[in-house]
Amino acid sequence: MAAVQILANSLRNPLTPDFQLSQDVLDFKAKFSACVNFTGHGANNQIHESELDRVNSLVDDIVLRINAEHKGKWFATYGGDPHNPEKPDIAVILHRVASHGVPIVAVQCDKYAGYMVTEDGSVADKSYDLLKTGAAVVYKTESENGNILYGGKDNKGNAVGATRYIYKLFGDKIIEHISFGGGKVALQEFIMAQGRSLKTTYHRVKARNPTSQEVFLACEMPQAEKEYADYGVVDAWYSQKQQIGHGYI
Repeated sequence: MAAVQILANSLRNPLTPDFQLSQDVLDFKAKFSACVNFTGHGANNQIHESELDRVNSLVDDIVLRINAEHKGKWFATYGGDPHNPEKPDIAVILHRVASHGVPIVAVQCDKYAGYMVTEDGSVADKSYDLLKTGAAVVYKTESENGNILYGGKDNKGNAVGATRYIYKLFGDKIIEHISFGGGKVALQEFIMAQGRSLKTTYHRVKARNPTSQEVFLACEMPQAEKEYADYGVVDAWYSQKQQIGHGYI
């Protein structure tokens, strides 16, 4: 059974913002012509059961398209959520991508890295079987006001968490950012991808758990909760951009 490649020896020495690219990261990237970053509904929102078949079909079409564009030489990145079919979220999407033979790179903080892989590259829990042909990156856990920063931006507007390391490690290979719904972090990443002039693709996906008013307030869209709570803040932002004449697919 193929072992998960732990890039930059980061399980033993989690990456910090001042890290330098190691040779194994360069060698890994050299095998591919492209990377696609995926975001979407996380553990809080989750994906509504009624959407799963449609989402799987969308993912199948995405893989076929990118395989044709890059002759199968691409990999996918995401923030390292565990795959739990009982609580479907973005990891369900990456699991489907992996089922097509696409290598998956999970970028996760050291607080939870032990659930992901062991030092010999074995999968620590079956919820990370999607990494068996891919790789893992572990970074030093970051926090702000007592809250772990899993990704997106901090209060000063700096990229943090998985977002920071995905772009610092693989930014030269990322050709597209794809979002399947999502909350505050997913919204920040979507906007950041557009700021990098990447192709950005949004798929509207109903959430199992409606987004709270608190999240809409944090994203400066307090009036959007009633209409978009079932789909999340990325959907609200994206829909409002379309209404004023901006298309982002």
